[in-house]
Amino acid sequence: MNCIICGAKTAFFLSKHFHEFDLGRVDYSRCSDCGFVLSDTHAQMSERRWEGLNRDFHESYQGSDDNPVDPRWLPRLRAQAQALQAANDAGLLPAGRRLDYACGDGKLSEMLAESSDISLECYDRYMHAPHYLQDGVMQPGSFDFVISTSVFEHLRSRESLESIRSLLAPRGVMGMHTLVCETVPESADWFYYLAVHCAFYSNRSMELLLQQWGYRSSLYHLPSRLWFFFEEDFETIEAQFKSLNARMPGEWFGQSGFVDYWK
Repeated sequence: MNCIICGAKTAFFLSKHFHEFDLGRVDYSRCSDCGFVLSDTHAQMSERRWEGLNRDFHESYQGSDDNPVDPRWLPRLRAQAQALQAANDAGLLPAGRRLDYACGDGKLSEMLAESSDISLECYDRYMHAPHYLQDGVMQPGSFDFVISTSVFEHLRSRESLESIRSLLAPRGVMGMHTLVCETVPESADWFYYLAVHCAFYSNRSMELLLQQWGYRSSLYHLPSRLWFFFEEDFETIEAQFKSLNARMPGEWFGQSGFVDYWK
């Protein structure tokens, strides 16, 4: 198989056995060029099986305040709401339509509605509520800001990645939370190998993806584990970045290209 990030050949990396959800053995491959790791088992699942696996996994905690596989889930969401408010106050979030993509049960938009004047529209392919956007209105270029939290690790194909990027209007800003590390661990005991996690990003693979998407600079908010990606050069947003650092010292990091904080 070829890497969905850089196109180079991939090779077998490791296997893990799952005893829940009738999943069994899962095989992962790694790209020798950019270090991206993908589960071949998940990538080859039927759409019906994949949807059922995600539904069964997430129904165990969504709608509640407890997630046993991610105990810092809600504190991180609160920190993400604070980061969005700070970025907005600094003039870094474009005005216009703002979307929480794969929003789950909508907790992030609820937190923002309670504590700020920021409004996020909600979309989730697998979960539905009366106010959620429907598939028919998810047209390319429709949104000025798109955020996805704990989503990229669930994307099985390049097409899934591109479906998110395509939603942004020219000069739109992307917010993203997933785990990115220097080297994806070669140990089946690593906590991030979960039954519904199929994609694991190295710093190099994320850097390449952003280049391919035309992003020239990024910011990282450490408490919320949230990145912001910009089409503008870093010099264009540096003044806003400095204002964030002045108000929230030690929390924000920014540079040209990808902020590879976790090395």
